[in-house]
Amino acid sequence: MEKMRKEVPWKSSLPGGSSLYQQALSLWEDSSLGKREKEIPVVGFKEKQETEKAILNFSEEMEKSKSKEQLERGLKEFLIKGPIFASPGKTILQDPAFFRSSEEFLEKVQKYEPDFPREDTGQALRNVWIMNLLQKAFGVTVSCTDGVFGYSMLYPYTDNFMDDPKISKGEKYLACDRLNRRLAGEKDTPRGRKEEKIFHMIEKIEKTFPRASYPRVFQSLLYIHHSQRESLRQQTLIVKSEERKKAQREEEVLQISFHKGGASVLADGYLVKGNLLPEEEKFCYNYGVLLQMADDLQDCKEDYENQHHTLFSMDYAREPLDGKARQLIVFSEKVFGDAQGIMKAVEMPLFLFEHTLWLILGSVLMTPSGFTPDFLQWAEDRLPVSRRFLETQREIIMKKVKNSRFMTGEKFGETVVK
Repeated sequence: MEKMRKEVPWKSSLPGGSSLYQQALSLWEDSSLGKREKEIPVVGFKEKQETEKAILNFSEEMEKSKSKEQLERGLKEFLIKGPIFASPGKTILQDPAFFRSSEEFLEKVQKYEPDFPREDTGQALRNVWIMNLLQKAFGVTVSCTDGVFGYSMLYPYTDNFMDDPKISKGEKYLACDRLNRRLAGEKDTPRGRKEEKIFHMIEKIEKTFPRASYPRVFQSLLYIHHSQRESLRQQTLIVKSEERKKAQREEEVLQISFHKGGASVLADGYLVKGNLLPEEEKFCYNYGVLLQMADDLQDCKEDYENQHHTLFSMDYAREPLDGKARQLIVFSEKVFGDAQGIMKAVEMPLFLFEHTLWLILGSVLMTPSGFTPDFLQWAEDRLPVSRRFLETQREIIMKKVKNSRFMTGEKFGETVVK
């Protein structure tokens, strides 16, 4: 019978991981002062209408395009004429390599895993986009490399495995231990088809980044694996503490989110460049923390209902989340402000800040019960679309995108099955 080996403590799995956490925590605490370098401008009613019209037109174009060329032309027109994009966005996203990378990724998914669920495809594609943005930021050719494909597919595979009710809890723990050993470089025979696919993704990464030359690539992969596993264990402890009516320290929840989020984009960065400079490593970690916190804000109501504790869900029913949302905005401004000197694409920090800001403001408006009326109005005034548009059109547009030929891999000219 296979026995689990003792796993390396998660905090020591990446040399320097603790210092990255500490500097991110200091940056977050400094953001609590709520001071922004400049006021976020209000978006006028007419501009919102123009943006909403452009989004609806492009979603229709994406659904009905009869060729990839037509879709690409529609995307370019949207990026050039769409009022949602300021000048830095136009410069960055007009690079055709972004479209080509997404297209190549989806083609690889169809070839390697034709029955891959659309939701998982979307999850993996979002990570491809983050890695493509890092490629652009660091002066690396934007493309869907084997490293980008392998890592973006790796965690949907592991998530599917961990969520499979047909697999016992004990086997899942053993599988986590085998994955840990495989990431550490030990050869092992995969148990079943799902694990075979996971190991194959690791092989793709190994071929792109030989372990002897790029040790930090695999240290970062171990770091994200350990932090994800530890977050599950600590989450259980948090729930039990709630049952015993013991208050949890905010620092513990922050530690979970920071390590998990920071480790994820740190691995993205290493799989983009192979090696990172200290300031690049710091940015990737902080950007990952920011994205994780933005996700936690977006999911705060659902997390609260499921007793899944995050910084935002802990206070969801106790007090308005205005202060924490403002702190997150200031934190994002600091993260991208600190990155000004390290990015080859000088317009990238402003581009990333604007789009992260929209994500935060949109999450606020989609969770009105967590915020005061004044803050909801403040957020809506600064978002490029109206709250009504978000409430009535968001799901419709997402469905059109999900069912488009581009996302499903259907050949252009065929009927897409809804």
